[in-house]
Amino acid sequence: MADDNIDRSVTESIVREAPEIEALKLGLINSAKNLSDQRIVLPKQQIAGRTGLQERSVNLLNQPQGIGGYQRYLQSGAGSIDKGLSALGTGANTMAQGLHTLTSRALPTLSTAQSRLGDAATTLQKGLGRQQAGYDVLGTALGTLGQAQAPITAAQQAISGTGQRFAPTDLSAYQNPYQQQVIDTTLAEMNRQAEISRNNLAAQGVGAGAFGGSRFGIAGAELDRNLADSQARAVAQLNSQNYSQALGASQSAFEDQQRRQQQQSQLYGNVAGLYGSMSGQQAGIGGQQAGIGVQEAGIGGQQSNLGGQYASLGAQQAGVGLQQAGIGGQQAGIGGQYAGIGGQQLGLGQLAQTMGMKDIALTSQLGQEQQQQQQRELDATRANEQRQQYEPYSRIAFLSDMYKSAPSTQTSLGSQIAPAAPTPSAFQQIAGVGTGLLGTAAAAKQLGGLF
Repeated sequence: MADDNIDRSVTESIVREAPEIEALKLGLINSAKNLSDQRIVLPKQQIAGRTGLQERSVNLLNQPQGIGGYQRYLQSGAGSIDKGLSALGTGANTMAQGLHTLTSRALPTLSTAQSRLGDAATTLQKGLGRQQAGYDVLGTALGTLGQAQAPITAAQQAISGTGQRFAPTDLSAYQNPYQQQVIDTTLAEMNRQAEISRNNLAAQGVGAGAFGGSRFGIAGAELDRNLADSQARAVAQLNSQNYSQALGASQSAFEDQQRRQQQQSQLYGNVAGLYGSMSGQQAGIGGQQAGIGVQEAGIGGQQSNLGGQYASLGAQQAGVGLQQAGIGGQQAGIGGQYAGIGGQQLGLGQLAQTMGMKDIALTSQLGQEQQQQQQRELDATRANEQRQQYEPYSRIAFLSDMYKSAPSTQTSLGSQIAPAAPTPSAFQQIAGVGTGLLGTAAAAKQLGGLF
């Protein structure tokens, strides 16, 4: 154990900066404390509303040139085709009546005349041969008319699907299969850029020391919030672009299908009209041949009064049947013309719909560009307000950096404690230091007026 009677001394030394520098730093600390106690109210995020052009594009969809604008053309085309079908049906019925008149009336009468005529048998036989040829041609005309039924049915089936409205339910087949990869890549890049910003911010915080802690903490929180906001916008924009592209591809496929069906309907209608025209021409030829046969039968009937009467009656009945058959052929030709007109009307509907949708798409695009410009203006205003909120923190950080590099003198306060004198308590030592700091506190009060 050491001897208490041995003389020893202890020297304490306190190193202080110049009082004016201490006063400035204490004032800076007080200003930073007061600033950190104040709550920062960040400006709200504003979203630009729909523009007038966007509203107009939506309204155009309900106009006659918008969605479903082709309906009136389809209705007109369908009406024309229905008229054509009705005319073809009427023509077929009329031709059937003519054949019925020829077969059920004219032929029995002529047969009776043939049996009653002796000398006129050869002449009547010749006339009947020509009549039969005419009937064969008429039968061919009916066969040709029957062939028109197949393209008519095909035209009906093709046009039945052209009245559908575009209503997509499943766009998965038209969406980008790599959409999630694009989103993941975009988010990963944004995270990488944010991590670089965090590292830079952390480096700035280390360089600023204790005086920059609160400022950089707020900046880090704002960085994270902006990252989340930017990622949400990026994902929404990518999904919106993918949906718009899928919707456009689906609509194009739908329009192509409608166009093909309309072209098929028009083609089948033209074919049906061609068959109807051919049937009418064949019926006319058959009627002429049958008429020649009737004339020859009439010559034979002249050879006998009784046979001539029968032959004349049969000729009249045959003439009625032939006229009916000819009228039926004309009606069939008119039906084919109506079918062709219906196909043209369908083409006009397609053109009107296409032009109307182009106008709507252009109006929507211009409205979107206006909305984007408004959003940029709102974002710029918000950014300026944020900069104004953080401006006092920037001044604090600037002064902190300036005080750290400011030249100053240092004063050493020392005291020697002799063994004979009583050792001052810790409280007395602190009180001595505090007395020296009172003078610097008065100077710091003056600094507070800067903030």
